[in-house]
Amino acid sequence: MSIITVKLNKLRIAETNVRKAYTNIEPLAASIAAHGLLQKMRVAPSKKKGFYDVFAGGRRLRAFQYNVEQGLTKTDIEIDVELDESDENTQREKSTAENTQRVAMTAADEVRAFKEFMGDRTDAQAIADVAKRFGCTENLVSRRLRLANLADPIFNALAEGKITLDVAAAYAATDDQAKQLTVWDQAAGLYTNASTIKRQIQDGSIPSTSPVAILVGAHEYTAAGGRIECDLFANENDAVWLDGDIANNLAMAKMEAQATIVAAEHNIAWVTPILQSYAPHEQVSQLHRYYAQREPLNDKEQANIEQLQTKLASIYEAVESGDLAEDEAQEQIGPLEKEYERICAKSFVIPEAMKPHIGHFLLLTREGTVALDATLYSTVKSISLTNDETGEETVVPIQKGAGDPAKLSAKLVEELSVQRRDILSLHVANNPQVALDITIFQLALKTAGIYDYQIKTNSVITMHGSVNPSLTARVESPASQQLQAIRNSLDMSWYTEHNTVASFVAFMNLPEETKAAWLAFAVSSSLVASLNERDSLHNWLGQHLDIDTAAYWRPTGANFFDRVSKTVTMAALADVGGPGFGAHYANCKKADLAAAAEKIFAGDFIESPEIKAKALSWTPAVMQFDSAASEEPPLVENEEYSDDNQFEAGENIEAETASEPEPAEEV
Repeated sequence: MSIITVKLNKLRIAETNVRKAYTNIEPLAASIAAHGLLQKMRVAPSKKKGFYDVFAGGRRLRAFQYNVEQGLTKTDIEIDVELDESDENTQREKSTAENTQRVAMTAADEVRAFKEFMGDRTDAQAIADVAKRFGCTENLVSRRLRLANLADPIFNALAEGKITLDVAAAYAATDDQAKQLTVWDQAAGLYTNASTIKRQIQDGSIPSTSPVAILVGAHEYTAAGGRIECDLFANENDAVWLDGDIANNLAMAKMEAQATIVAAEHNIAWVTPILQSYAPHEQVSQLHRYYAQREPLNDKEQANIEQLQTKLASIYEAVESGDLAEDEAQEQIGPLEKEYERICAKSFVIPEAMKPHIGHFLLLTREGTVALDATLYSTVKSISLTNDETGEETVVPIQKGAGDPAKLSAKLVEELSVQRRDILSLHVANNPQVALDITIFQLALKTAGIYDYQIKTNSVITMHGSVNPSLTARVESPASQQLQAIRNSLDMSWYTEHNTVASFVAFMNLPEETKAAWLAFAVSSSLVASLNERDSLHNWLGQHLDIDTAAYWRPTGANFFDRVSKTVTMAALADVGGPGFGAHYANCKKADLAAAAEKIFAGDFIESPEIKAKALSWTPAVMQFDSAASEEPPLVENEEYSDDNQFEAGENIEAETASEPEPAEEV
């Protein structure tokens, strides 16, 4: 082979060139215009005298011809090419090899090259210059430069092919390298895809176009310490607010202030702010729709209504007769209808007995404005009573019974029972005197021939050890781990294998405190697993031993929130912070809501000290030791909830509350 110089207009595509499709020529043409031809074409003498056939490099020839069409080069430009006079079969082999063995530049190499070429420049023109020089799109350059902000371990993993480009781009969704590395460490050794990584990276962030962001405003958000992040050269609408908690807290503060004003103006007991455009079913399902009449119009208001109706009627007639165009009519009708609605929007007439229970939801519209839900709700059911003498009707509340509304699966009930039992067992194991009293009491019941049903069902222990045969493995918890630590610390010096007498004699000679420790642990291991039941001996023991359940058991996704409906989780949030607390989670998927709840009830969130203290001390009623406990909660067949917005039987509002939300009233 030899290098020769040939004019461009003397080159043509060879029949032996295996590439027949020539697409996406523009980037290559731009690169050739910027850098010249970096790899020579291979040619063979053509049958037409003075011409040469290109059998390797057809795209490069097409790119030159494209630049001629664009006026970027001349047709007679001289090009250095490799002359190869192989036979046609060899030419085809070489053409195939060149097209099949070409390896594209890796994304990591592109990042390094683009970054080096740009230097310290970050402006849009620099992006355009790089794209032109390398023969690629500006969008590709922008996306590759985003990867330059990856933390070193992640970028190195991309360069080594340990993660895909999509996964790397997911990490690059934030410039916060500390956040990147946190998610990177969490994902170590696990199979993760790009969507999972991006969801973890953007956990807690909100778009700048969200209603919450519009309501708060960027100035107030950044003044409170909020961070805003944009893609390179993106417009303002593409920004991401990284600190969603700060934004939500600011928005909720605005909503709560407005709610106080609205409650006073409308003379109702409560107004719950919600950071979404409709009242979520998880909260509505705990309430009852209340139908109330509005205050009657006075004479002046009635006269104004009649005048508005007359004006509207005349406009409609003018449109029908063709004397008034429809667009002009709409301009006149709009203000009249708003005035009509304003006059009719009188306060509701609520009976005195119902006033402490009636309220509204204050909503955040999709446009970022505050609006009052058109529906009234009551925290209790009501009934209309008629006075036999006067015939006057009076609406009075029906107080709801004090019960645990949670519907728990049989498996979850069993697991919670064991975990609650372990908490009680731990305290009994540390109190030999109580353990001795329990043992003597149980033996007394057994030998006294007492068969009273109530006493028998409240027996606290079984003489055959712990009973939970359906559990395939012990439910681990802080209490069970501490119990195991006590077991490991017990003196085993008395035990003699295959010799019961010797073992007993050795046990008799142990110090009294050692034998007492064995008694306490043995009795604690025999406690029956149960949940909070009215008048149970477990409850009394828990109070007597001053047990704080929250100190030994915290609700997590695995042991509670993943196992119950969204309604139960939202009710738990309301217990901690009131009806509006956590409202912005109502539209989350069940798994996301469970993850958020786990953090909240672990105290890992930004809120007032009072609410955080409530979150850290909250446990479901079934796990507590109190004398006011209700019956054990009803069970469901399994833990699969096909509809997270299911109705709770017997205590919910009418089914029509699940229909399309009524329009909210702007405030």
